[in-house]
Amino acid sequence: MINYEHLFKETVDYYFKGDFRLPPMDDIKVKTRKIEATTIDEYLVCLNKGYINVTIAGRLEHYLVELLKDDWFHQWSPIRWAYASRRLYRIKAPKEDIQHALDIIVPLANKGYPCALADLAFCYYYGRGVERSYEKAICLWIVASAKGLHRAQQALESEYNMGRMKDLPEELRLFFARQLIRKFVREYNVQIKDSKPELNGLPLYVSQTLTRLYREHARLCKLVPQKASLRQSSNLWWNDKENPYSIGTKWK
Repeated sequence: MINYEHLFKETVDYYFKGDFRLPPMDDIKVKTRKIEATTIDEYLVCLNKGYINVTIAGRLEHYLVELLKDDWFHQWSPIRWAYASRRLYRIKAPKEDIQHALDIIVPLANKGYPCALADLAFCYYYGRGVERSYEKAICLWIVASAKGLHRAQQALESEYNMGRMKDLPEELRLFFARQLIRKFVREYNVQIKDSKPELNGLPLYVSQTLTRLYREHARLCKLVPQKASLRQSSNLWWNDKENPYSIGTKWK
């Protein structure tokens, strides 16, 4: 069976050269169900309960940033993240705001909080407050995606559709391809027979993408022989108990 903790730590350690740490997967417990909050109270409650795929109505964003300036809210890590994330994504945010946001986000990312991982990926992608690094951005999105963060999964799919996957080192491309395969298999409930997906009945875009990904994965497996322990076809799939998307009920 594949060791997911080893897989993701290995990927991160390779690209961050010991400057970035991930705790054991069991220490990170999240709720991955998608929720759209219609009030600020509902949004804060969902965050505090460990939901990572919760969005808030756009008209409330301004009030949220103002509200979260109150230090009382900052005793909860997910809410500290919400405050920092809103400052980070503001158009024409001053350097002081970006640095203040990163001072909050980086420690949370080091603890493995999926939303903070995705925000740090955004920073590396655009060079926002950190030195620009496409490889580090992809690496962080892969980890956040495996923890069930929907926007990280969307980011990987978008990068794949734009064709930038070819710019990555072969090893990282292998991790990238695997995570995208897992995303489509789970999202569309794809059946696997003889280590191959059943494409009948799937939307054309999904079947075409999975076909390309399988072809790319097979090619990369031959080019990255030093990762032979991770290349067995059985290691592509997991049951619900082993699945990173079912890590637990809440984030600690």
